[in-house]
Amino acid sequence: MEILLKKANIDKNKLKNYINRAVAFELTKLSEPCYYPPWKKDFNELLYLIGLTSSDLNYFAKRYHVKRVTADYILNDTGVNLILFILHYFLLQKDYQSFMTTMILLCIKFYSSRLSIHFKYCNPEIFKMTLDNISKTNLISREKTIPNFLYHIAKAMDRIWKKDIEVFDNPENISKFVYDCRSRIAQTMRSFAELYYKYSDAGITGYSSGEEKNLDGETQDVESLKKGQRIIEDIVSKITIYKDIDKKAYDEAKKLSRINSHIAEYIVKSLCNTKYTNDLKIIYELYIKDLKNINQLCGKEFLNYTKSLMNLKRTNQLIYYKKQITKLTEVILINSEYENSYNKLTNQTKFLIQSFTSLYLSIYFRNKIC
Repeated sequence: MEILLKKANIDKNKLKNYINRAVAFELTKLSEPCYYPPWKKDFNELLYLIGLTSSDLNYFAKRYHVKRVTADYILNDTGVNLILFILHYFLLQKDYQSFMTTMILLCIKFYSSRLSIHFKYCNPEIFKMTLDNISKTNLISREKTIPNFLYHIAKAMDRIWKKDIEVFDNPENISKFVYDCRSRIAQTMRSFAELYYKYSDAGITGYSSGEEKNLDGETQDVESLKKGQRIIEDIVSKITIYKDIDKKAYDEAKKLSRINSHIAEYIVKSLCNTKYTNDLKIIYELYIKDLKNINQLCGKEFLNYTKSLMNLKRTNQLIYYKKQITKLTEVILINSEYENSYNKLTNQTKFLIQSFTSLYLSIYFRNKIC
């Protein structure tokens, strides 16, 4: 590994930025049924950013990895060794966040490989049905979504193997790490594939497209959305776990509310924290509770519907959308550098800031659903 480090010509900032963008994009796309994360483009770009060649990595693999009884093809995989090098490099740089992002990228790579093995052709409807009915002992079910499942594996690998990856002086342990990561993903995907093919063989075609209308003329999408706890958990995970910020939602919400840019930016960045997971779930559940048609979310009625929730004057309900938005906004701003200035504002100006929180979260939701 020292030879590779000496030979490499790494642009750390470009490398970090590329991996961050690639992982964020793939985790978002993984919410789509049957999505296969590509690897070739990322491999070529990462190779360029570290200043090494495939030959460099192949030569390293032959010299370093322990030869087992099996063919050990996974340890000779150039892409795997590329990620091993980057993992080791970021730990040497004491850049733990980039190390974790790269670990997620390795999990995405292994997940993609398992999909290509199990699903030569994938039916999105059956895939969705399998997601909703997989055994509760399956990690995908337990972690609620495929992105959460891969993040869970990455955290486990960090906890168990981080020290070995950092020192990189024990080929046997590095081999065990690679097999541990791949095996956990393979085991989960194997049981997922078994249920998928049970549904497929039984001729089950999954869910309707959601475009049919019921007797009242409302699209079925609304009812599906209200029952779709998985959708809310998916979106909340993107915000709190994967720190996703929707720039378009930010710009639109700021333009509509016309509040101070510094406060708006602080609120959006603060939302990217797992301590707000339950708050966001409650807010989104309350947001969709009163939807009467999909046009209120995806059409021209969106803004009027969202504003109506914040313009509520009286209610007998103990928990309602406006109250939860106000509570979350104040929790974020109180005990921050903006506490004193916020407390001095008029109620009208405070309401505009609370409206920004509402608009950003609702526009974020709309952009992901519609």
